[in-house]
Amino acid sequence: MYYELIILGRLMYAPYHGYLIMHVISEMIGPWQKVSAGTLYPLLGRLERDGLIHADRSASQQSRRTARTYTITESGRARFHELMMDVVSSTGEYQRLFHLKVPHLEFLTPAERSQLLEHYRDYCRAAIRHQERVTHELEQRLNGSIPPPPGAELVTPSGITHGLATTRHIAAQWHSELSWVEQLLVM
Repeated sequence: MYYELIILGRLMYAPYHGYLIMHVISEMIGPWQKVSAGTLYPLLGRLERDGLIHADRSASQQSRRTARTYTITESGRARFHELMMDVVSSTGEYQRLFHLKVPHLEFLTPAERSQLLEHYRDYCRAAIRHQERVTHELEQRLNGSIPPPPGAELVTPSGITHGLATTRHIAAQWHSELSWVEQLLVM
């Protein structure tokens, strides 16, 4: 889904060669991940078979290889729109997926853009509430006001303190995400 969204999103702007698509995907998912030709070209082939993109083949003047330029079809535009508005397929990884959607918000109507951004705002708020609940529970365990859950009796006060630092850090990250999406809502 990630690669499909990136490919169709890029093709919404203009036709791209396969190598350039590979470079763009690697830049968007990097720096520690890269998409390989062995992953990309079968996906491009599937998208073409499914009628979402079209490959124009032309002989390169500099080499004997055939270069392919990919363009998006009307079916591809519809699939891109479906992927942009999908907020339920990858809930656990929705933050990463949302980050891939933001560069393409211009292809949504103002109402759709608001709907997507408001959903992500609610997603951020739910993540913050979760982290705050976990933080509160760890604080209570640390001060002895609640017993540890079964199996967690061996966690030391130092481990709980590190857990608290982590949950507070994650909550701060979600607050930053929330601030960012609220800025996007007024753009």
